[in-house]
Parts: sequence; structure tokens; C-alpha cells
Amino acid sequence: MEELVQRIDLLIEVISRNSIPVIIEILGVFVPILISILLLLQDRRYNKRNIELQKQIEQSNEKLQRELSLRDEYIQMREEFLKIYDDFCLFQRVIGYASMQVHIIFSNYSTYGGTTAPLQWINQLNDATNAVVQATNRATLLLPSSDQKFKQILQDVLNKAETLNCKVSSYYNSGLAYSVTENAWNTICPSQGIQKYDYQTLTSNYFAYDSFIKLCTTPSTKEIESIISELLQQFEYDRFDKYFEPYLQMGFSEVKT
Repeated sequence: MEELVQRIDLLIEVISRNSIPVIIEILGVFVPILISILLLLQDRRYNKRNIELQKQIEQSNEKLQRELSLRDEYIQMREEFLKIYDDFCLFQRVIGYASMQVHIIFSNYSTYGGTTAPLQWINQLNDATNAVVQATNRATLLLPSSDQKFKQILQDVLNKAETLNCKVSSYYNSGLAYSVTENAWNTICPSQGIQKYDYQTLTSNYFAYDSFIKLCTTPSTKEIESIISELLQQFEYDRFDKYFEPYLQMGFSEVKT
């Protein structure tokens, strides 16, 4: 810009001298001025374009950052729901193991690894129930307010799980389960010539074992098995799995903001 001003001053000086050849001197000064003006205009256009490009780059970066942030949130959310699903499935496996087998579990008080067979299952059930409690709490916080049905389904499973855990613990801790098993041993052993607590010999005698197991069946074991049956039905696909699918299968483009 300073150079352009100098050339204009020179042009004025040439004209004021009115010397010969004036036109040549004018052209000699005017042409560089014109070129300087054109270069200045071009430079301004380049600057304007660079500013626009910079803005576009900044906008693209901001968009990319938002997309990356949404992607990270989606991945984290998916992991959370997968953990919730896994915790419920753990509970399903624990109760599935005891389905129609509760009276059998409580018939064997043999010790494995320092713990009786019934107590091992009780501990597993208690841990699995606690996992469902935590999973339900997380789901309640993460699920949108519009998905009340999903929240209620998980809460219904939790309520019944806590009922089951309470029934099982009560049956074991009250001593009733052990008392029933003792009575079964006292009834079967004399008539079948089997030594008391010899569970291996008992199970190898089909008639004796069948009679023993029937004696271990009580209203309490039937009630517990009924609750387990109801719970397993709540884990059917249409009543459970399909509600997780929108949170586990959606692609990045389907993430809701």
C-alpha cells in the first residue's frame, strides 16, 4: 500500500512538470500503479478466500469433534447396557441351574471346598441378585424417561429376584431344609441298608435315591421352583432381550442426541 502511494505521488509530480514526452512518463508511472492496484485487489481476494477456507476448516473440525464425542458416548453407553444385560444373564444362569432341582440341591449337604452344596448355590444366588440390583439402578439412570416400559420390566425381574433370594435364604437359615434332609436319611437308610450320609451309594441305588428325593420335596421347595419358573419366563426374548436390542445394535448414525 505504501508503494502504491509513492507511485501516485510520482505521477502527480510528472504531470506537474509538463515535460516531454509527458505521455511516456505518465505511462511509465501509471502502469506500475495499475499493476499494484490489481495485485492489491488480488491479495484481498486471496485473503478473503483464505479466511473463508479457515472458517470452513474450523467448522469441519468442530463437526468432527462433535461426531467423535457422540461416538465415544455411544460406545460407552453400549458398554454400559451390555454390562447390564450380562448381569441379568448371570442371574438367569444361576436360577436356571436350579430349575426343577431345588429339592435335589437341598438334599445333598456334602461339603465341597469347605462349603456345603446348598450354601454354594445360595451364595451364587445372593451374588447374582446383588448384581441385578446394581444393574437395575444403572439402567434406571441411563434409560430415557420415554422408555418406562423397559424400566418396569427390569424392575419386575428385580422384585421377583429379591423375593426368590429371600425365600431361599429363609428356607436354608431356618434349619428346615436340613431337618427335611435328616428325616429323609433316617427313613431311607434303615430300609435300604445304606449308611447315613453316604450320598454316592445312595445315588447309585435308583429306587432308594428316588424315594429319598421325594422325601426332600416340600411346599417350600415347590414354591421356590415356582418362582424360578416365573422368572425364567420373564427372560424370554419377547419379554426381555428385544428391549436391549435398540441400545446394543444401533449404528453410530442412529445415536440419539
